[in-house]
Parts: sequence; C-alpha cells; structure tokens
Amino acid sequence: MKKALKLLAVTALAAVIGLSMAGCGDPPDDTGEDGSLGDTLTITNAQVYALDGDKPGSPFNGTVADLKYALIGTPNPLLTNVINGAPSVTLTNGKLNITLGTPKTSELSSLDFLAGPVQGITVSSSGAKIFRFSGFTTSTEWNGGTTVNQRSANGSVDYWYCDKDVNVTGKALFTNNGQTRTIDYAVYFKAGWNSIISTQTSLKTGKPTADDKWVVSNPPNNGNNGGDGSLGNTLTIKDAQVYTLDGDKPGSQYNGTVEGLNYALSAISIPSLTDGINGTPSVTLTNGILNVMLGTPKDSVLSSLDSAMGQTQGVTVSPSGAKFFQLSGFSPSASWNGTTVQQRRADGFVMYLYCDKDVNVTGKASGTNGNGQTWTMDVAMYLKAGWNSVIQTSTGSVGSQKTGKPAADDKWVVINPN
Repeated sequence: MKKALKLLAVTALAAVIGLSMAGCGDPPDDTGEDGSLGDTLTITNAQVYALDGDKPGSPFNGTVADLKYALIGTPNPLLTNVINGAPSVTLTNGKLNITLGTPKTSELSSLDFLAGPVQGITVSSSGAKIFRFSGFTTSTEWNGGTTVNQRSANGSVDYWYCDKDVNVTGKALFTNNGQTRTIDYAVYFKAGWNSIISTQTSLKTGKPTADDKWVVSNPPNNGNNGGDGSLGNTLTIKDAQVYTLDGDKPGSQYNGTVEGLNYALSAISIPSLTDGINGTPSVTLTNGILNVMLGTPKDSVLSSLDSAMGQTQGVTVSPSGAKFFQLSGFSPSASWNGTTVQQRRADGFVMYLYCDKDVNVTGKASGTNGNGQTWTMDVAMYLKAGWNSVIQTSTGSVGSQKTGKPAADDKWVVINPN
C-alpha cells in the first residue's frame, strides 16, 4: 500500500495526476495560501453536481451508498483501514458530508523523496510524512465504481495530511508524452489536513472557492438519477397550452374548452377534487389553456408508500412510514374512459406525487406483464415533503421513473374531448 501511495504521490506532485483538468488559463501566482484544516477533515452539507465533460454541471440530487474507499489508486483502500476512529462519508439527496480523523501511522509516506528526483523543487525540512486522497469511491478499482471528487473548471482539489509543518516550493519542468510544461509549486503544509489546489500550471495550498464543486462520476442507476422535482405544498400550473393526442404523444394545439374537470385521476382512487384536496382546488381548461391550483391532499386519500411499493422487488423505500397521493391528470367524471387531461411526452408521461415527508424510492424493478413479457424499470424518486413531479419513460421493455421538473416536450394533452 505504501509503495503504491509513494508512486502516486510523486506523480501527483510532478504531473498533477488523475483528476486534474486539461484546461489551461492564465498562470496563477506562485504564492501558496493557507490550506490548513486541522486534525479532522470535515465537509458539511456540500451540494454535489453531475459531471459535464471535465467540469461541474447541473446539481445532483441523488444518493450514493457505500462511498467507503479513499480514491488513491488501484487498489483503493477502505477508509476504515487507513483512517483512525470512525471515518464517515455520506452522499444523500445530493448533499455530501465527510468526517475524517487522522490517517493511521502505517499509511504515512515520506515526503523527502521529492528533494531528489524532481529538479527545481525544494522541500524545506526533512522527515515529514504525508497521506493524500483525491476523493471517494465505491470500488477498489480507480475507474471501477461511482466516484466523488472536488473539481473546478480548470483544476481539482486534493486533500493531504502532513505530520509536521513543511514547505514544497519551486518551479519544475516536466515532459509528458512529448509535451513540456512548467509547474509552479507553492505548497505550505501545516501539521494536519490541508487542501491542495491543482491546475495544469500550478500546485498550491489554499482553501477551495465557490467554483470548486464536488462532482459525482458514474452514478448508480446508469445515469437515471432522480433530479429535483419538488414543488412545495401548492401544485400550480399556470396558462399551459393543451394539445390533442396523436397516437401516444402530443399532437396539434387544442383550442377548445372542457367543463367540470372536478376529478383527480389516480391509480388508487379517483376522488372529486373537493373530497380529496384541502382548501379550494381549481382546475380549468378554457380555450385550450390549462390552469391548476391544488393545495395539500386530505388525509383520507393518502396511502402508505411502503404498502404500495411492497410488492415491487428490487426497490427500496427509505425511510419507511411515508404516505402519498398520486395524481396522473384530471377528468369531468370518476372514470379513466371519458374525457381526461394528462401530461404526456413522446416516450412517457408526467405524474404528480404528494408526500407527507422526505423519502427516497430507488432501485431496479422488474417483472412480467400480462403478455408474458419481462420488463425492467430504473427507479430514482427523491421525493420531498409536498408535491413532486415524476417523469416516467419507457422504450420497449425498459423504463425509468424519476423525480425531475417537466421539460418543454412534456405537454398537457386532452383525450377524448367532447
């Protein structure tokens, strides 16, 4: 382990390895800043982002279990094997929390090797020992699982533990794959954990900025991670254009009026809006324009989410005890067979779920339909207390069901208009 760590540490300082970006930009100053973090590395409720190319993209709102390996190199070690105490790394609903104590003495490696092989680099005092990591992962392999690390548009952030104060400074010239470049070193280690900012032109201590974001690579569910579909305690649809139905997808613009859309379409029941929704619910479709204003559902129409999902193998509901109401559209009668108004897309539809507490429904469901065909469904619903929009898609026998805001292609349609 220590031999592999030494090799990677040399490479990291010499070539800004692994998670450094390929971007350039103006050379930074060569004055290192204070990156000291003390004997406990703590990250609290940091928003995680999806990876867009080599830089942070849109917010990630999913959950990744078993981030129990330090991202160092194949093999990545278990945190419990290299960190004292009870190391903890959790990524839940897009929020990252980290608590790491000091590394175990057996995992520290000498920093003195830099004084010789890396020309132009000066190590201020001998005898220092270090431990470094670039992030966290679910696998012992470098590219074998889901990884979480901290990036910016032109670099990355690593975390180094040092057992004493020591400086690594200078300018070094490196040749890699026939390309030569100069890297400025301004690393001023303090005893304890330190944050190190690396780019293609520099390596220096310093605190991460707002542009240095935690990102997730290769998230579970093959990328079908649920986004933020939370809508609060009032479901509001304002001046939405309605369309006719062309086969199974939205067609031409509808300019008619449907009176008396007083029933909420649900897979479990079809209550009248006044029986099922608190306050003064309102749904109107006039001259092709839909307006919806719904408060919270009444307790009488809420159902157990645990019971509803209990027959679906491969899906986990966490935590238990949540109650929900599913809304798939509106109708003038308590029937799916008459005139209905629903939100559709080319490969699926949008439904609205009210939940009385935050709850995650995740996993891969599978089963056999009435025709004997096997189907699979990636489920990634990260439901917040209140109303949530859920996108369901299907292509052949493969589908997905995930939280997320409707897109421009998700249009309200009228079926069987009068």
